[in-house]
Amino acid sequence: MKYASWILSLLVSIALHVFMGWSWSIAGAVLVGALQPRLGWLAGGTVLTLSWGLLIGSNFFVAPKETFNMINTVAQLIGDLPGFVTVAATLMIAFVLGSASGWLGAAITQKRSSKK
Repeated sequence: MKYASWILSLLVSIALHVFMGWSWSIAGAVLVGALQPRLGWLAGGTVLTLSWGLLIGSNFFVAPKETFNMINTVAQLIGDLPGFVTVAATLMIAFVLGSASGWLGAAITQKRSSKK
């Protein structure tokens, strides 16, 4: 069940990100937090970081020149930084959002189980 819940949550996160927008992708992290309440924050952070990382990687595969150009442009706009900083910052944001969302899912599960 452990790995199945991670894979299911990863697929949910990617699907919602692609079809509804990035803000909906946190639902996958909430789901894995609810299914893995013991370390929900870590599971949520990992799932969301991996899903965003896979989506960034797919952009490099589909349009490498344009993706490099966009990453370097954003890095230049935020302070003449190297391009990898944009990707690293994006993945750090994904981990923070995913951790908070996974914690929420775990808290909801623990709250519901304590009422029984």
